[in-house]
Amino acid sequence: MTIALTGGTGFVGSHLLAELLRRQQRVIALVRGDTDRARLRLRRAVAATGLGAGVLEYLDGVPVVQADLEQPHLGLEIEEFRRLARRIDTIWHCAAHIDLNATETAAHRVNVTGTRRILQLADACLRPPHVVYISTAFVAGRRPSGTVGEDDLDDSHGFVNSYERSKYATEVLIREWASTRATKVTVLRPSVLVTSRPPVARGPRHPHAVVSRRLASYGPHRLARQAGQALPASGVLAARIAVGPQAVINVLPVEYAAAAMVRLASATHPGATRTHHVVHPTDTPARACVLASAAHLPWLEVTPVPDLSDPTPAEKLLEQLASIAVGYRMTGRRYDRRSLDAADAAAGVTPPPPLTPAYLAATFDPGSVLSMPPAQRMPTSTATPTAGTLMRTTPKATPRENAVPPHDSFLGDDPCTRC
Repeated sequence: MTIALTGGTGFVGSHLLAELLRRQQRVIALVRGDTDRARLRLRRAVAATGLGAGVLEYLDGVPVVQADLEQPHLGLEIEEFRRLARRIDTIWHCAAHIDLNATETAAHRVNVTGTRRILQLADACLRPPHVVYISTAFVAGRRPSGTVGEDDLDDSHGFVNSYERSKYATEVLIREWASTRATKVTVLRPSVLVTSRPPVARGPRHPHAVVSRRLASYGPHRLARQAGQALPASGVLAARIAVGPQAVINVLPVEYAAAAMVRLASATHPGATRTHHVVHPTDTPARACVLASAAHLPWLEVTPVPDLSDPTPAEKLLEQLASIAVGYRMTGRRYDRRSLDAADAAAGVTPPPPLTPAYLAATFDPGSVLSMPPAQRMPTSTATPTAGTLMRTTPKATPRENAVPPHDSFLGDDPCTRC
């Protein structure tokens, strides 16, 4: 069986690629841009997964094909497009425009139109391929509560951003396409995927690391200056963050998620379209995520509050810098994961335990943007913190302002937030 995979240089896609190679699957990597440079990005991204040298050896034998999701026939000559299609048994489509601040046009062009190009590739295959599409649990949009079913696809609540809307539209497209064809389609809906592994230079990043790196690259002096307020003598900025009292965020280790997605896609498929949530069995309180977000920023002290109707200029600026998290701190909905529970039970896999504060703090490691000694990056306190406030008792270190440009992509060195 030969698998065509898009998005292999991204955070999720690189873990999927590593997992497929670990299982000794034959993979063709469909990549953007020059294939030699793409191969370097693939190697850097897969190395960052930590799955070992054996996986990298398999990666050396992976064919790399330049493909442009925005072009007919993926930008290939028609005969080359047909030759590619004849080699494929399964398509894993993971590439996407994942910038949560993207315009509707940009998100639609890559996520919806790009998927249409992938479905054209599926139509050109000699045999109907199994199409595996990586969607998102956040196609649920602004739904505030209740349990989202695996077959639910409802836009009545609206969406937080263009990314969610485009992924919803793509799921609609895929269902319509599959309804007229004798093919198998698996739609996988992961929640917020993260890792506690330290970030790798120019490697792909996940949402928590993106937020932390953006804040760290600003530093306290620039943030205070841009907000038009003086930095306290202590060097520590205090900020309130609005968090719903009952709000939860589903956060899942990517290492478990990648293996789970491969298990779900490999299960017996009855045909048509199957949809599975790839989510943690235990939701994480949004409050815990907010507190963890400042764990590596000794100059920032955050306090979750149920309402913030009178934000200071600095608090408004912090909201802008962490804009990808806005809209996810007030909802209390949950996700049905019965398919994944069954797959775990069949494989003898134990689901991950609830995420601890230490694990969450590790996911917010911004990487080398901080110039402080490692011992000061994760301060430990013997004092009793004030309720609801992340306190610091280590000496305050001043990060280097503008050490690197703010990095708004989950994709490492790719500036356009696409994989």
